[in-house]
Amino acid sequence: MDKYLAREIAVETDIYASADRVWKILTDFNQFPNWNPFIKKVEGDLREGCKLKLSVELPSGKTAIFQPILTKVVEKSNLIWLSRFIIPGLFDGEHIFEIKSKGNNIVSFVQRERYSGLFVPLFWKNLEATALESFRIMNQGLKERAEIGRDII
Repeated sequence: MDKYLAREIAVETDIYASADRVWKILTDFNQFPNWNPFIKKVEGDLREGCKLKLSVELPSGKTAIFQPILTKVVEKSNLIWLSRFIIPGLFDGEHIFEIKSKGNNIVSFVQRERYSGLFVPLFWKNLEATALESFRIMNQGLKERAEIGRDII
């Protein structure tokens, strides 16, 4: 894909918890409203090929609904879904959650989105700032939830 038609955003956060604990929180969709300030609601099953329904709250306070397809589920490691606007190639977003163990019950949690398609250059300026802020607040919410009850020195 032409470099002007593809972009990526990523936010990485260290979490002082096991990969198992972070995975359980990330994949317990019913609990999202209790800790996730970005993705407020997820409907659908945690299995590859499943269509999800997401309700997200943008930094502006507006709510948006997306219906991505869950494309990859690797326990304690990766969760990936793909959203498309109308038809493939106009505006596609591959949303990736990665959990990487750093040892001693510390993980690196990376949330990234790979955007591609003809409309990416049109939306990029606004999209970049909005997505970065949204990813940061979700990562912080996940960190706080996973680290509950742990004394951090």
